[in-house]
Amino acid sequence: MKLTNEFVREVPAPKTGSAMKWDTGHDSSVRGFGVRISAPTKRTPEGARSFFFSYRVDGYDRRVTIGEFPTMKVGVARDHAAELRKRVLAGEDPAAEKRENRESPTMQDLVDRYITDHLHMPSEQEGKGDPRTNDVRRMLNEIADLIGRKRRVKDVHVGDVEAMHRKITESGRPVRANRILAIASKAFSLSLQPRACEDKPWRNPLSGTRWSSSTPILL
Repeated sequence: MKLTNEFVREVPAPKTGSAMKWDTGHDSSVRGFGVRISAPTKRTPEGARSFFFSYRVDGYDRRVTIGEFPTMKVGVARDHAAELRKRVLAGEDPAAEKRENRESPTMQDLVDRYITDHLHMPSEQEGKGDPRTNDVRRMLNEIADLIGRKRRVKDVHVGDVEAMHRKITESGRPVRANRILAIASKAFSLSLQPRACEDKPWRNPLSGTRWSSSTPILL
């Protein structure tokens, strides 16, 4: 059965659960590509429809959701499935990579790790103890606020750090900007190493970032 926009739009939704329709029987079909139609809900009275790509790796079934119909059309979804299949044939596991991306550490996680590993201070002690230590915490918080606390560490690039440094400098705090840059450098060096009981770094060392005392540069 060749999936078309008309078919996906008009196929009846099951009363409960979900049903899967596969894209087969034509020259441009992609093995493992299909659409899932879910039972109606208040939010989706006609039943939600989403494209997926299924495959096997190391004896296990995997499935990647590609996109929802009608926001994504059949042709576009099929092209995405074809790219995913190429990756699988090349030995990749797109579902595992997607899960790792979703679970990868954020800038807030990196701030917490710096506080634990370098400052050796639990979060509830903020504002107590050595004023210099508390100032480092304030700088870490400013880094997280300017780059984004929910930003994935692996997605932060040298341009983000340059923009942060420039913004702080232009606010009339050039000395502070350089101090914050030094703290950022130490924090990101942590991300190049796995934590205890972890087998992967928080950031790929090959795309890591190094900073001088004034201007960030890419390794």
